[in-house]
Amino acid sequence: GHEDIGEIVMVDQSPLAKTPRSTPAVYTGVFELIRKLFAESPDGKSRAVTPGYFSFNSGAGRCERCMGNGYEKVEMQFLSDLYVTCPECEGKRYTPEAMEIELEGKNIHGVLRMTVSSAIEYFFAIDDRKAPKIVAGLQLMAEVGLGYLRLGQPLNTLSGGESQRLKLVGHLLSKPVRPTK
Repeated sequence: GHEDIGEIVMVDQSPLAKTPRSTPAVYTGVFELIRKLFAESPDGKSRAVTPGYFSFNSGAGRCERCMGNGYEKVEMQFLSDLYVTCPECEGKRYTPEAMEIELEGKNIHGVLRMTVSSAIEYFFAIDDRKAPKIVAGLQLMAEVGLGYLRLGQPLNTLSGGESQRLKLVGHLLSKPVRPTK
């Protein structure tokens, strides 16, 4: 049966990202589509926001105090650094104005707090051509046993096994779908 093997991929337990702004939704590419849906929502259109508005890295909608991290790092002189919830956004990563923009009854923070499994149901019910692409990426995550992860969970909090499975999903998403025999 070796002739049916097309490729072997090495997936190690090295960290996926060093920044807490990187999440499963960002890693799999579905966050880009989610941001587009929010920008194209009636609330998003009325405020003339772009998908970049919801970016953790540079968007105008992110909390400026914590820079979209949701927490602040307190450097201790002789002890380990402390991480405290951002008092400005209360760990939500976004400004109050960004939190007012809703998509089918949820704001961006609410969507990022969803588990992969609940997000599949949520996006499956949305009538937009981007939604099936989001669902496809999320279903792969569920199929490898990551349905319990939250879309906005920082990647640097994942275990080695979770990181391996997410890397596998990333690899599968980058490949064209081949018909099976």
